[in-house]
Amino acid sequence: MAEVGIRQRFPQADETEVRVRLAERLYGREVARRLFGEHPALLS
Repeated sequence: MAEVGIRQRFPQADETEVRVRLAERLYGREVARRLFGEHPALLS
C-alpha cells in the first residue's frame, strides 16, 4: 500500500525513485541514503 501511495503522490517517478521513497518511508532517510546515495528524491 505504501508503494501505491507513493505512485499516486509522485506519478512522474520512475522505478528507482519509487524504491528510494519507499525505503525512506519504511526505514528512514539515513538508511535510504546508505542504500541509494544522494538521490534527488532524498533532497526534498
